[in-house]
Amino acid sequence: MIAAIKKLLRQWNRQRLARRQLGKARQYKARLDLAQRRHQLGNGIAGPFPVIAWGVLTHMATTAEQARCLRGIATASAQARGQANSLVLTGDTHHVMMTEAFKTGCGAYIAVDARGAPHPDALTALLQMHMAADGAALIDATIFPQQHPKSFEPNTYDTPWVQRVCMLIPRTLYEQTLGFDPSLPAPQADIALSERARALGFKVKTCPAALYFMTPEASSPAADTKSTGRLSVVCRFHDVRRLSELKRAVFSVACSAYPDIELLIVTQNFTAADIVVVQRAVAAIAQLAQNPPSVQIVNHPCTPGKDARTELLNLGVVRSTGRYLAFLDHDDVIYPEAYGLLIGELAQTQVGIAFGGIVTKHFECFDEVSQLRHTDPLNQQGSLSALFKMNCCPIHSYVIDKSRISAHDLRFDEQLVRYEDYEFLLRICAHHLSSFKHYRTAIGDYYMKDDGSNSTLYLASSASSANQAMWMEAKSRITQRKQEIHLNSAVLEQLKLASPLNPMSIADYNA
Repeated sequence: MIAAIKKLLRQWNRQRLARRQLGKARQYKARLDLAQRRHQLGNGIAGPFPVIAWGVLTHMATTAEQARCLRGIATASAQARGQANSLVLTGDTHHVMMTEAFKTGCGAYIAVDARGAPHPDALTALLQMHMAADGAALIDATIFPQQHPKSFEPNTYDTPWVQRVCMLIPRTLYEQTLGFDPSLPAPQADIALSERARALGFKVKTCPAALYFMTPEASSPAADTKSTGRLSVVCRFHDVRRLSELKRAVFSVACSAYPDIELLIVTQNFTAADIVVVQRAVAAIAQLAQNPPSVQIVNHPCTPGKDARTELLNLGVVRSTGRYLAFLDHDDVIYPEAYGLLIGELAQTQVGIAFGGIVTKHFECFDEVSQLRHTDPLNQQGSLSALFKMNCCPIHSYVIDKSRISAHDLRFDEQLVRYEDYEFLLRICAHHLSSFKHYRTAIGDYYMKDDGSNSTLYLASSASSANQAMWMEAKSRITQRKQEIHLNSAVLEQLKLASPLNPMSIADYNA
């Protein structure tokens, strides 16, 4: 009785906290000036853009990284009107490249680190902000996927300093400063140039719509980047209006260090024109990879208006050809070392599924721009016992070795369109060995958005009684399944339990 009351209290507290977070986010958003934001970002500016030059700093990058960076520049330049023939310089110092670039008459110089690569839309976003500031702003891009912790003002995008990982320097600023001070190390030179720019009346800004991939500096334990088998990544995508989110997710897959990936984008009731739009957008991003993933668009025709999220997952599983299987929703991202890390764990052990940690990031959303508000601490309590008690492992937190999972368990319950991923994990982890060794290592991000588009009970866009009833029905189904699903002997041994005389269900274990 006491245990049941404590459980109810914990649930009530989680619900209250979620509602409070959403309420605060909406109150905060109500105080923001969206018209000013759109103006500062240059939303709608289509050009003509000034001629620009890229300066690619290569001295710390491998040959493969340099090649990826140049592919990214070519793709981003092709996407920005009038920039397809942008001058691209490579070298060991920006000072020399910048001098050469501005001698050619370019209107701006974009300094980048060859260890990274721009998102295809990054150049357009930088140039729009450059135009909105009348060419009088020093602007940096947003580091992806692990955004730099330096802040920016949410309405004006003013920031204390900019970083040359990806930075736009206008011609007028160069003429007054000659760019970076070559006598200073990189971080100090970035700060010094920012301070000089501000003193001369220039703005110093961050562009949240411009993403620039960089391998995280705080790297996780060494991941195996050699292929031990193809990895199939299933990404469900139901609304073509959210193409910008899908492109961000695919960008994270393209930047993965794992060399053999099959990406299956499973759509729902898309028209032929919609599929062409998705194919073109995804193909451009996939080519950024050193080993471009094989990409398939799999459309699922069904009754209009039906919630077919579980059917999309099953279709992706059926169409997958890899030994390994992972899932990535269109609005989340994965880190570059994630798949190699978890597949390395699967290859070295006899487990069927390996888990990593997922960071929850809270974002403000308007138009097609997402701005990070804050990041939750990584959950350090992941374990098989915790999973049996609560839904604590997001759908992109694990990789499965299909050769070790029974066909019966490798399928989602289509009676569920809520908690479908949790029921799937309960079956797999009750019947097959699992590894939580890397649960304290962040391998990806879950984007909690303040527009209510997350498919969660308390942060969902619909607070209707019908939606609430669907969640309650799914919750009841999960309770029932915990009573029905029994732990096999190998899993009992993993939990350090002796085999009982009678079969033990997940509910029995939790009691």
